[in-house]
Amino acid sequence: MTAPPARRRSEDFDGRAIDRAEIEERLRMPPPELFPHAVTHARELTWGTGHDRFSFALTLLLQGLALPRP
Repeated sequence: MTAPPARRRSEDFDGRAIDRAEIEERLRMPPPELFPHAVTHARELTWGTGHDRFSFALTLLLQGLALPRP
């Protein structure tokens, strides 16, 4: 069995091209009470280079781990 062909990063599952504005819009669609960080930081998650996005997401993750627990 062979692996499915890799999708281009700018394509949707159906092969339709998508841009950053659409990705940002999709990140804002879920209910904020269930996905507060994705909705709040949709712009930051889609902004800049791959390195910028990785750095932002990693910083957000580490800050969350450092929060004091009740």
